[in-house]
Amino acid sequence: MSAEIVDQSSAATPRVTVVVGAGSAIGVELVACALRDGPVIALSRAGAPLPGVTTNIRWDPRSPEVMAQAVQAVASVTTHVDRLVICNGVLTDQEHVPPLRAEKALRQVERETFLHGLDVNAWAPLAALQAFERLLRAAAGARAAVLSAMVGSIGDNRLGGWYSYRA
Repeated sequence: MSAEIVDQSSAATPRVTVVVGAGSAIGVELVACALRDGPVIALSRAGAPLPGVTTNIRWDPRSPEVMAQAVQAVASVTTHVDRLVICNGVLTDQEHVPPLRAEKALRQVERETFLHGLDVNAWAPLAALQAFERLLRAAAGARAAVLSAMVGSIGDNRLGGWYSYRA
């Protein structure tokens, strides 16, 4: 016989989860898992529909206007956010000018691409937390999680390269 832990706090009302970066492979899986507990609001660069998600919203942390519109759209469908999961990030970006590529040597680091990586990987999670603070505070016991990749870990530094991403 196995024991099962039941969270009584979520028994009465389903948890509302917002996934920022829902269009990534990791984001899609997080959305699928979160759908088991209640409604999911998916935010992504494209705002493309995801299976099982009724609210898909365009999100661009580099644009204060788009962020404000996204938070307003979320607030129009819920009064609170129980869980905020932030999993956006970039290692390479062919759409950026100049293209963002993983640097294999220190001499390949360029200021413009370095700053773009910092913008998406460091600023964007903070911007999301700021943007959703009011909706998180409106939920009892709300939680926020920010995910990043192992390539940024100290233990992985012996491999070298990816200077902008590691910063």
